[in-house]
Amino acid sequence: MSEIQSFRMVRRQGVPWRSFSFTHRDDFEAIQLGFLQVLRAAIVTHRPLAPTLRALAEELRGGAQRDVQRLASQLEAGVSLANACEQFPSLLDAETILTIRMGSHSGLLVPGLDKLIEMQRDRLRGRASRPRFDRLYWISMTIVTLICWSFLMLRIYPTLIKIFDEFAMQLPAKIQIVGYLWNAFVRLWPLILLGLVFLSTISIAKRWERWLWRKWSRIFGDGFGPQIPPITMEWIALALRFDRPLSTILSTLAKYHFHRETRGRLLEARNDIELGTPAWEALSASKMISPSEFQFLTSHEKANLQAYFLESQARQSRSQQERWSALKVLLSHPLLAIVFGLFVGLICISFFEILVSLITSLS
Repeated sequence: MSEIQSFRMVRRQGVPWRSFSFTHRDDFEAIQLGFLQVLRAAIVTHRPLAPTLRALAEELRGGAQRDVQRLASQLEAGVSLANACEQFPSLLDAETILTIRMGSHSGLLVPGLDKLIEMQRDRLRGRASRPRFDRLYWISMTIVTLICWSFLMLRIYPTLIKIFDEFAMQLPAKIQIVGYLWNAFVRLWPLILLGLVFLSTISIAKRWERWLWRKWSRIFGDGFGPQIPPITMEWIALALRFDRPLSTILSTLAKYHFHRETRGRLLEARNDIELGTPAWEALSASKMISPSEFQFLTSHEKANLQAYFLESQARQSRSQQERWSALKVLLSHPLLAIVFGLFVGLICISFFEILVSLITSLS
């Protein structure tokens, strides 16, 4: 199939020269794009979804392959596409699941998939230029540092303490600070070890990390996500482009949206529209759109122009998210390097100061 061939090309994007890589063996973005392309092609050409997805599964491996096969089995059992996809969040992200649900309800599945495919292509194209946080590198640095520090404190430090006690000398202040840090480390080492094992595991098994983040957001809310996800504006724009009732789109978004705060705002706006409030006033009152966006939308009555404006706002929001993520990564590397440098410098200076004190006192 041509869509399977295109997926093979997608899988090659961004893959390193090594035959095996922990960091690229579960390329979620590429798998997501390939799945969307295959799903869209099957819908447009009226091919049966289950056999098409089983053919796609042959191009995957590991957990993604099992998920696609199980998804195909769900479709063969008569489960709807939206309900089946919701059972595999490890394969599809929240935006994809919402788009499939919204498209099934509104009849705009293909346009919705087109938006997601374009977004995923942009992400893959920009991935090479985006900085990445190498978590395994810093975990390895932490382990090596702790091993070296443990050797110094278990083999060298006690001998130096005995020497200072024999000569009735007081330990320098810096080595005392290192001793306090060591005592704290000794008390907390089981928790530190569990934390390092946990971080190493989720760094290698990216599917576990995505599962944990979903559980976290369900239990503690969506405080780490954007205030209003861009996909919300994109679906309002699709409703305008294809002349769908805005209240119906808002009602479906309010029911199935993955962002808890956005669900409440959408429900509030939908209720105001049903009570007779104009759509843009209702969205502005529920803080779904800003005052400047409200002014533009009310001053331009053409639906296509309004849709284009909302789509551009969504693209700008995504770009801001990408820039903020890149900035956090760029800042994290030098900050961690400074922390490691200060810690290693403290240990080196403290032990050197001990030697200087001994030589000075014995000379």
